[in-house]
Amino acid sequence: MKVLIYSHTQRWVVHHAEAIELALEHSSKGDQVFLLSCIGSLKGCPSNPERIKKLCKECNKQTFYTEKKVLDSNVEHIHFSYEDTVYSLPNFETANDLINFTLYDVPFGWPVFCTIAAEIHDGLFEVSRHKNRIFELLNDSISVYLSAKHVLFENNIEFVYVWNGRRACDGPVTYAAKHLGIPFRTFISGATTNSYDKRPTHYMNDLNYTKEKILSMAEVALSNGKEYEFYSAATKYFDFSRGSTSKGFNYVGFYQFSNQFSNELSINVDSKKKKMMIYVGTFTEFFGMPGYTKEDDLFPNFYESVRCILERKEIVDKFDIYVRWHPNSRNLQGNERKLLNEIIEEYSSVATHFAPESNLNSYLLMEQADIVISIGTSMAVEACYYRKPAIFIGNNIFEDLDCFYRPKTREELYLLLQQELKPKSFVDALKYGFYRANRGEYKFKHLTQISSGVFYYNNINIAYLTWIRKLKNW
Repeated sequence: MKVLIYSHTQRWVVHHAEAIELALEHSSKGDQVFLLSCIGSLKGCPSNPERIKKLCKECNKQTFYTEKKVLDSNVEHIHFSYEDTVYSLPNFETANDLINFTLYDVPFGWPVFCTIAAEIHDGLFEVSRHKNRIFELLNDSISVYLSAKHVLFENNIEFVYVWNGRRACDGPVTYAAKHLGIPFRTFISGATTNSYDKRPTHYMNDLNYTKEKILSMAEVALSNGKEYEFYSAATKYFDFSRGSTSKGFNYVGFYQFSNQFSNELSINVDSKKKKMMIYVGTFTEFFGMPGYTKEDDLFPNFYESVRCILERKEIVDKFDIYVRWHPNSRNLQGNERKLLNEIIEEYSSVATHFAPESNLNSYLLMEQADIVISIGTSMAVEACYYRKPAIFIGNNIFEDLDCFYRPKTREELYLLLQQELKPKSFVDALKYGFYRANRGEYKFKHLTQISSGVFYYNNINIAYLTWIRKLKNW
């Protein structure tokens, strides 16, 4: 079988390792393997969006190092290159115009929107101010699709792997495979060290697939008499997300935030009012992706959700309200950061706000909660795990779990907040924790991960050691 693996994240060793592992695995089975790598053509490179020459050169050195020092001669290498082409594209007046744009039966629009939002850290950017970048990425994304179709066809490829799939520079390759009738998988690192995940979806964060995966993994574990393993793994994950020193997880960024939290909490515990904790996710993270944003959403964005709660007198009179803005939102800029700051300032008299930069311990705060409102974030599930009643607003992979109340209208939300709510299904919270602890059931057979971002194959470090990396490994 002829297998092609598209790898364009060579500078991110942890993800490049997944591509190498897949190449070695298929090569060991006698398959003819092709590794498709970028050597500077991509306009929306995830690890070098500004196309800094020095970083591009470093990436190319890793590509050539992989070809000569790591992979055996059974793997053929193709350098992804194509000429800049300008296609006839419409003018986009709104974000939705861009998000919904398709061509050749390929949804080019939303990956371009998500790519730009990630680059400028602003999910509420004005389309009119970023037209040049929009058209640059759309033209490049279309070229990626057409060039990938050519590569797949010319080499008679029978199976395709693509990293991630949610960006403008990788998702189109999955559609090139689909339109040629070639089966494909997207891939990314797993939840634990020495593991990776692969899925038959156009992008790893596919909402419906992941929702089903959460339920099916739990069902398999519980139906096979593995209740202890189910509970143990889920508990280990929740402890880890809280900041424990549990070994073996790959959620480095998540662990980083919780590990930096303060162990002290100063709030008005003597107040006779009930305490409402509002946890606000990072809006930019998933806005624009299919399923995560819907026309009939309760609120147009996370910020309006907060505003519509804090402006209600009956809610403010009943509760002491604390708003914890997600630590990941500290990188926000532009319109989104401006709106966040405006809400903090406007409603400072009715709620205590903990800005993204705060090292407040979100979990110590939750311990004081009588009710938790989670906007877009998994804190609704974690609240359930800690036996707190929770309300979830938004869309996410855990939305079908019976861990929280999920109002369909604003009136229903306000009515819920007048009731004495009870915590919901503890077992369903465990289902989410079990999934997060075990996502990525494929284990490395050829590479060995000895620490975060460090992989070896046959006693060879797969990373091209720049002088900075040499110092770190010294």
